Amino acid sequence: MDYLLIGERILAAIQALFGLKGSLETAKRDQRERMVVLFEKVAECLEAAASELRRGNYPGGRCQELLTYAVELPAVVEGVLDAGKAKEIGDALRDAHEVERLFAVRGTPEGEADITRLDEAAGLLRALGNLLRAR
Repeated sequence: MDYLLIGERILAAIQALFGLKGSLETAKRDQRERMVVLFEKVAECLEAAASELRRGNYPGGRCQELLTYAVELPAVVEGVLDAGKAKEIGDALRDAHEVERLFAVRGTPEGEADITRLDEAAGLLRALGNLLRAR
């Protein structure tokens, strides 16, 4: 995978998930809360990776953490999203989970843009979680 596409692919997956907000809002309260917790954990992982990269540090362990969340996503949204769509979003996150690879390009304009996309994706997830919690 091209490491310059990692942030872009993560952002695209989160944008697709955000686009399904209406469907996610139909979940029962306890399931919505499980989604919110997962979304917050993914956002924290992305923000931590972006922060480490900006400081010039290798974001060790973030790939595996993001991969774990991506694998769990379809189960958390089960029954609310179509199984195929949930798997598609989980697969997109899983395929782009290698945020540690951005370390090699962190000082380039392209690398910085991709790191910014991690923050954008985290912000969208936090917003989605807050909207679901307020429902």
